[in-house]
Amino acid sequence: MTYQENYQKWLDFAELPAYLRDELVAMDEKQKKMPSIPTLNSVQLVCVD
Repeated sequence: MTYQENYQKWLDFAELPAYLRDELVAMDEKQKKMPSIPTLNSVQLVCVD
């Protein structure tokens, strides 16, 4: 999965609090490529699924 797909997955995540969604929207391309997005995906899998 590309960083763009991971980023979009988080934007589309219905249970994401508004303040975190605002932080995602404010990210530039460099920030979107950072390893935190894939890490968040792992957390989401453990906590939600």
